[in-house]
Amino acid sequence: MQYVEVGDAYQMSLFEDLEGYEDSLLPIERSIYDHVTFDSNLERDFAAALDTMDEVKLFVKLPAWFTVPTPIGNYNPDWAVAFYVQDGFGEVREKLYLVRETKGSLDVDDLRAVESMKISCARRHFETIDVDYQVATSAQDFRSRLMAKVRG
Repeated sequence: MQYVEVGDAYQMSLFEDLEGYEDSLLPIERSIYDHVTFDSNLERDFAAALDTMDEVKLFVKLPAWFTVPTPIGNYNPDWAVAFYVQDGFGEVREKLYLVRETKGSLDVDDLRAVESMKISCARRHFETIDVDYQVATSAQDFRSRLMAKVRG
């Protein structure tokens, strides 16, 4: 990162020298930003799929500073997603669902021990504050489980 003096102000030229930066951005429409950064192909595919779903009002990749303290270290959820859903009377309403993690597997044995423990702590945390907790392997998995829960 470098700062260049421009008169009495400073201009930051941040992205000029970063190699691979463009490879980590995905253009999207259903967000407060026009691009989302992703850390893996799974996250890229998740964001791309959410961006095409009619039920998705808005989604955002949560910044690194958004953390939940746990006994084994801070936990940073991946996504916040607002869906359009219908209630039992057919009225459309919005509900916020936070996908805490996008993982290649839902099996805790496939995760590193620290990841599994942080997810377990986060699950208890969000349960305590009455926020739905989801771990998803794909956007379609997330959508299917969400719709099943809304209908059932």
